[in-house]
Amino acid sequence: MKVIIDTNIVVSAAIADKNPEAVILFVIANSAFEWVVSAEILESYKLIAKVI
Repeated sequence: MKVIIDTNIVVSAAIADKNPEAVILFVIANSAFEWVVSAEILESYKLIAKVI
């Protein structure tokens, strides 16, 4: 299954338990998922990381 992790999911994870990396690592570690990410999404992650 292809998965796109929207920046809203990363922000929600940060608010919920202060560990947004866990969301991304879960998808990467699970062979049932294929993480789909663009340069634009990665840039959004970087911007959010500065704020969180």
